[in-house]
Amino acid sequence: MTDAQAIVAAWARWSACATAADGAGAWACLSKASQAEREALFRAEAARLRSLSGAAAESEAREWGVPPADLARMDASRLATVALSRQFRTAERPPPAPAGPPEIRGDAAVLRLGAADAQDAVGFVREDGAWRIDDEASRRANVR
Repeated sequence: MTDAQAIVAAWARWSACATAADGAGAWACLSKASQAEREALFRAEAARLRSLSGAAAESEAREWGVPPADLARMDASRLATVALSRQFRTAERPPPAPAGPPEIRGDAAVLRLGAADAQDAVGFVREDGAWRIDDEASRRANVR
């Protein structure tokens, strides 16, 4: 499989996870740096949720779509995967299809998505021989 094919396949895996609201599967599609960044974002929230009890815990558990006992045991990475699932469930549309082949530069790549008049871009990095979605590379690719 060529790098271009592997990048398109990685996007297809992410899209399948989004369609199935599979946050854990999507988590595996992210680069280590993106996982660490998302864990940092959810660290304080995970601690807050673990400190809840009674009606407050039950209310938050409903909000997050998990059993209260699971909420009490969630660490930042698990909360981030639940957040991905929740984000996918509320998405108004499925992820767009690639608009063409990826632009590859060494161990980094950009895949443009959607129609020519409304393109978004997803950044990828090669880690441990696999192409993974990278949040920072995606932000850089979408600066216009």
